[in-house]
Amino acid sequence: MTGALFSIRPFWVFKIVLEEKLWEIRKKKPKLKPPFKCFIYMTKNGSKIAISKENYAEEMRVAKLLSYGCGKVVGEFVCDKIQTIFYYSDILYSYKCPNDYMDKMCKETGLTLDNLKKYANGDDIYALHVSNLKIYDKPKEIFEFKKPCIDKYNYCQACKYGNISIPDDEQEYALYHGGNYTQFEEVCTNYLTTPPQSMCYVEDCV
Repeated sequence: MTGALFSIRPFWVFKIVLEEKLWEIRKKKPKLKPPFKCFIYMTKNGSKIAISKENYAEEMRVAKLLSYGCGKVVGEFVCDKIQTIFYYSDILYSYKCPNDYMDKMCKETGLTLDNLKKYANGDDIYALHVSNLKIYDKPKEIFEFKKPCIDKYNYCQACKYGNISIPDDEQEYALYHGGNYTQFEEVCTNYLTTPPQSMCYVEDCV
């Protein structure tokens, strides 16, 4: 099953883990139907984590949990719904929610209305609801994630990313004399090599 991998700055990952950020705001709507799994890649750069005095113990716990996560995939969540926020004449609104919806959205994203308007920049934006959050005990490397399989039948022999490991002494026979490929190991090399600028699709196989 295909999921999405998002690049998110450390400050916002911190807010997600603290459950102070319940929606992830994006300019592009993922081409996936909820519910689908989202993986959190915590960027190396961006606004840093700041610990407040009011909630010091809990925030320190989360900060330590994420301390080795910069440049890695630190967790995942399920996007169970996507809400479109429409932009019209410098106003942000939603058809499906009451008039105080934008106040609620600002509270649950940690953004001001002006921040949202600036981010929208005259276009509609999309709010992805965060549910079933899971933070990994050990962050995962970006190269542990596969790109979506380009062959809908997952027939790796037909895919340029699928390699077949053939012992040297049997290679010639297998290639030129009708050998049975099923006896050899198929190895998929369709892995990510660089993190996405914003979002990319991955196979939900980790």
